[in-house]
Amino acid sequence: MTAPDRSELDRKLAATAHLGHETKGVASAADLRHTPANGSPAASTNGATPAATTRRTPPAATGPTFMKATELMARELPDLKWAVPKIQPAGLTILAGRPKLGKTSLIEELGIACAAGGRALGRIQVAGKDVLLALLEDTPRRIKSRLELQLEGAPCPDRLSIATTWPRMDQGGLEWAEAWGKKHRGGVMWFDTWARIRPAGSRNGTLYQDDYSGIAGLQDIAGRYELAIGVAHHTRKMGSDDPLETISGTQGLAGAADTILILRRERAHRDAVLFVTGRDVEEAEIGLRFDPGRCRWTLLGDELSEERLAVVRVLRQAGHALGVKEISLALGRSYESARVLCWRMGSASQILVEGKARYAYNPRTPETPETEQSSLDLSVSPVSTVSSVSFVSGVSGVSGVQQDDYGDALMQEPDLDEEQDEVEHAFDPDELVQVVR
Repeated sequence: MTAPDRSELDRKLAATAHLGHETKGVASAADLRHTPANGSPAASTNGATPAATTRRTPPAATGPTFMKATELMARELPDLKWAVPKIQPAGLTILAGRPKLGKTSLIEELGIACAAGGRALGRIQVAGKDVLLALLEDTPRRIKSRLELQLEGAPCPDRLSIATTWPRMDQGGLEWAEAWGKKHRGGVMWFDTWARIRPAGSRNGTLYQDDYSGIAGLQDIAGRYELAIGVAHHTRKMGSDDPLETISGTQGLAGAADTILILRRERAHRDAVLFVTGRDVEEAEIGLRFDPGRCRWTLLGDELSEERLAVVRVLRQAGHALGVKEISLALGRSYESARVLCWRMGSASQILVEGKARYAYNPRTPETPETEQSSLDLSVSPVSTVSSVSFVSGVSGVSGVQQDDYGDALMQEPDLDEEQDEVEHAFDPDELVQVVR
């Protein structure tokens, strides 16, 4: 089409723009410019327009929404809803961590508790709600094997659904998510992982724009239907002082999310730290412990982690203040990791700060006896018994799978003995969250 013809077409489109939705069959400028010479859109043999050749008409632009501040202050707004108090509020959450650290088991731990209305991480009381876990990197056999370990003989929650495949967000995945959200308002959704549902990058957009717009659709759906939507993602190999910079990709992902969870755990160690930050949560670091034999995550609470307990014992045995270099040699850790660990323990008053980069034993810090062995009740509340996990209509799920050997990579972790205190009452999140200063 020549330049004069294009200008004439634009003038004709402008002349019919005022008709809006009352004019049927009027295509957008992009559609008309791709219309064949006969004037009708390309059609298939059955008269339907192929999905690959259609162009979705963009929604009409809406203006800004104004309100007076006095009117806003006078409105009665509902309280923030939580899937897991102090960890996952309603909205979009990104859970990031290195591969094979147990992110999937953590997602299942939270999902089972939310579906059953039990205790998440063994201690946090949560309300029952509908839960959908899209475990896109696992087979039905592996999912069933993990669930059998995690349920520990308890009945499977009837409100828990599993999906093993999901379309990408730009290929119908977003529509599927919205359809589920409409039917299960206030529910919980988890996608494992983002790489499996991430839309294809645009040709003209920047990497930041692609990341932001790719995940912003889920954030909109979460707000519209009061959902708690979580997306598992990976961290990059290079470390950083800012935990958000360790998320793989651009800052567009972290910018669009409401809550960020960063899971950190050293290989061959059970204890981990869950860094929590976001728009509606208090920035904190929460101690967790992983049991690979049961695929279970539990909250450490006031109990010291293994690495922190080792620092306390080194300082107690020394009987005087030690420098970071001496502590790192005694622990067999790098100087940098020991420096950060001691700084955090000093900020929490778990050890005493004696001058610059020197620390001493704090006799008020409780230690867990090495010989003490006690059980931790992690069972969820009883629910109606079902024979298998339900599946999402139209999406492949778990149904009638056969028992087989457990082949998950998490089972390669060492099976260590646990040192945990017995829980006799519901957990109060305010007691156990260490705020980052």
